[in-house]
Amino acid sequence: MYLVTGATGFVGGHMVDLLLSKGCKVRALVRNPLKAQDLKSRGVEIVVGDLLDSESLKKAVAGVEGVFHIGATFREPNLSYNQYFEINAKATLTLLKLADEASVSKFISTYSFSNGLNLYDCFL
Repeated sequence: MYLVTGATGFVGGHMVDLLLSKGCKVRALVRNPLKAQDLKSRGVEIVVGDLLDSESLKKAVAGVEGVFHIGATFREPNLSYNQYFEINAKATLTLLKLADEASVSKFISTYSFSNGLNLYDCFL
């Protein structure tokens, strides 16, 4: 089974489609279960949670073989740099740590410089 964050978004939705077409089982971490009804109807396991909630991340990574971390905040004009950093950088590191603790063997993360973050800041 593979976890996809951002599965209700454009890129994440296409990743779910690809995984399902290859016969993979898919779990999706979603904030809004109403946006995930189509995913659920196609056999995707839904975990309701948030990238900023460690408990929901633990539940999401439990028992998966790999993670496709595509979820992020993008083009939200009312968010501060610190909010972008918390969602897009710190949450990614938390998810990676929890995936490692859950013995997840594969982890792929997407990242966009268009969100205004300096990736180097993530590792200081």
